[in-house]
Amino acid sequence: MTLACGNMFAGCRILALCGHGTYGTVYLAEDAIGRRVALKLFESPLAGERELHGIRNYMRLHNSNVSLLEIYHTGFENGQFYYVMELADNVSPKPDEYRPDTLAERLQAQGRLPLEEAVSLCLTLLDGLESLHKAGLLHRDIKPENILFFQGKPKLGDPGLVGDFSHTLSLAGTVGFIPPELLQPDSTVKPSPNTDLYALGKVLYCAVTGNPPQKYPSLPPEMDLSSLLRICAPVSDLCNAVPEKRCQDSEEARQLLLSIRTPRSCPWLFWQRFCHDYRWRRRILSLIALGVATLCACGTLYFMELRRRMALVRQEAQAHQAQRNRLLERLRAWRVRQEPLALQLTALEEVLPLKEHISAAEQLLRQDNLPAAQALLDSLDKAVPALARKHCPPAAASADSAPEELLRGNARAFGYLASPLGEEGLSSREQKTLRKQATAEARRLVREGVGGIANGSNTTWGDGTIPARMVYIPPGTFLSPITQKLERIDYPFWMLQTELSFAQYESYCKQQADRHSQLDLPVSGISWNDCLDFCYRLTMHMRQMNLLPPGYIVRPPTEAEWEFAAQDGMAAMPPAEAKNAFKQAQPAVKFPESPRFHLQGMDCNLSEMVSPYPEHCPATGWKVIRGANFQRDTTGIALRLPERPDQTTLARIGFRPVLAPAPNDYFEREWLSGFSFRT
Repeated sequence: MTLACGNMFAGCRILALCGHGTYGTVYLAEDAIGRRVALKLFESPLAGERELHGIRNYMRLHNSNVSLLEIYHTGFENGQFYYVMELADNVSPKPDEYRPDTLAERLQAQGRLPLEEAVSLCLTLLDGLESLHKAGLLHRDIKPENILFFQGKPKLGDPGLVGDFSHTLSLAGTVGFIPPELLQPDSTVKPSPNTDLYALGKVLYCAVTGNPPQKYPSLPPEMDLSSLLRICAPVSDLCNAVPEKRCQDSEEARQLLLSIRTPRSCPWLFWQRFCHDYRWRRRILSLIALGVATLCACGTLYFMELRRRMALVRQEAQAHQAQRNRLLERLRAWRVRQEPLALQLTALEEVLPLKEHISAAEQLLRQDNLPAAQALLDSLDKAVPALARKHCPPAAASADSAPEELLRGNARAFGYLASPLGEEGLSSREQKTLRKQATAEARRLVREGVGGIANGSNTTWGDGTIPARMVYIPPGTFLSPITQKLERIDYPFWMLQTELSFAQYESYCKQQADRHSQLDLPVSGISWNDCLDFCYRLTMHMRQMNLLPPGYIVRPPTEAEWEFAAQDGMAAMPPAEAKNAFKQAQPAVKFPESPRFHLQGMDCNLSEMVSPYPEHCPATGWKVIRGANFQRDTTGIALRLPERPDQTTLARIGFRPVLAPAPNDYFEREWLSGFSFRT
């Protein structure tokens, strides 16, 4: 149906024909109140019904956004669908002719829009699109011809193809503005919000470049470089051929458009041009290559000189590090020797700020002040040997020194090596010589003086059927838990590996008050005089067999000898106490051995009788019971009980003899009752 000027239709008087569309014709008309409007009339009922679906959805929304075209009313008349909408600006120069102001008209007249104007246009249209998308609708036909201007403001026109996201038609719109995935044969992809955003990106491309959409992504060479670089990335993201890489919503598209307006620095523009202009990039890379070659030539000469200087610096650094390492080694050695030396100096009442000097040297090394640290360590190297020479035995031991002299600890061999301070007064060569002398003397004692009875192997006593083993204990220094001072043993001695058993005791002494049926158990119920009697008889027997070194006898141990052996020699503190798992209801022979001397049961079997430290003896005739026993709840070697053992015979007290130096009248002086020994 064609209408002529002056005809009335749907209450409107037709003024002029505006143009023909795909599905209908648009007329310039005047409604009943004298307002000029645009009247769209559809040619066929089928086309009208299809567009009616979109118009109904659109009319619920258009008044909510100024970027959407306003539709006044719609309906059917004479079997034809129509709708009346607001009228766009007229760009026709003739007063009796109407031609709507669209983006397509402006691009045809101007060629292209300024960048800022094009971005503002797209941002305004994006507001309308966002309203449609939030309502679940798609425009589906965004192109320059459908962007109309009303009083200079752009709006989205031609809402006839508006549909919801689940619309059954998969293809609608204009070629060039439709995403490529919808144009694939047998495509099952349905339109989505990024379909409209793709078309909006193409509109931006056409507006900025003046090119038709089919020429995307080519850019006109005469275009302003700054504008070109600013739109490359946003347009690429809006019009990406891969749907997943394209803008998915209006907010993301708005951020891209706003980024075009953001002022860009020269480095950013440089990088964008470097990425997109291959000719310019090739020139830049050529200049860079020339600069690199020049720098390499200059750098080679500089590097040769630098390497020469670095070699000198490296040599100085290596010498400095070598000196530092030497000082660190000296400092580590002083740290190891610090505690025993400090204890011995305190016992000798010598004032030497050893710890303070070592800490100060360590601090100087941290500050890399090597000369001051070396001077401090040198002062220690001079002060400590001077004190060693002052307090340690000064007599020299020659190769022909008498064995008695060595054994009594009067010579340098055992005297120096038994003291931490003594070693400081010797050079490394002298220490080595004295160690060889001490080792040779100890071997001689084992080989010649003591023979098989004390050489560490199993031997026999009495009638030759009673096993016994005595363990060699070298000279040394230890921290006593009783005196809390550094004590010294200047002579080697031997100690029975286990407590004296009933069988071993009865092999020399027939009188026994508390005899046990198991002869291998430790002997108990004996007094101090019984112990002396056993030692005297064993000493006489060994002298007859020529098995004793000169000056040595079998006797009870001193408290210092017992502690030194129980602490495994040079230990700084007592060893860990035995576990309760080793405690027995009755005394036994097999107990955990000490790691070094392999002595058994010194802390948890029987308490043992020893001669006390003179300064810690309660009175004349008193002895000391050392070590825990099987009747106590705790274990350990620190237990110490003064008693009169000549008046006490308990089942929990035992005895462990030693082979050690003693004066000739030892037994007479130690016999508590004053009677002479039986011969």
